Amino acid sequence: MLFVRRLGRRAIVRVQNPIVLDDYSEPQPDVTILAPRTDYYVGAHPRPGDVLLCIEVMDAGASYDRTLKLPLYAKKHVRELWLVDLPGEAVEVYRRPSAARYRDQRRVERGRRIAPLTFPRVHFRVADILG
Repeated sequence: MLFVRRLGRRAIVRVQNPIVLDDYSEPQPDVTILAPRTDYYVGAHPRPGDVLLCIEVMDAGASYDRTLKLPLYAKKHVRELWLVDLPGEAVEVYRRPSAARYRDQRRVERGRRIAPLTFPRVHFRVADILG
């Protein structure tokens, strides 16, 4: 609800719904912020170009998210990925995807704020994201 309240009609927020990366990969990110579409993606699952922000929440599966999902999202050019590190109490921000990795990476700790690339004036407190 945090993202829905802050972004309103500027984006579609989906929780644990698939995105199509290619013919063989259809992950279900924890939260996906999508470009608005009149059919709300009922007619077809979103593709990387539709994804404004992809969010994965890490707890026990941190290794899986970092070693498998992170390079896959970069390779398929998902423009921005946030890995919410619950045990580490931070959000890892990945931007500028390339064929194998994200060229921009940073860690934002509790007590700081962050804004998605697509919505630079919409700030979220890391504490609110972590819960």
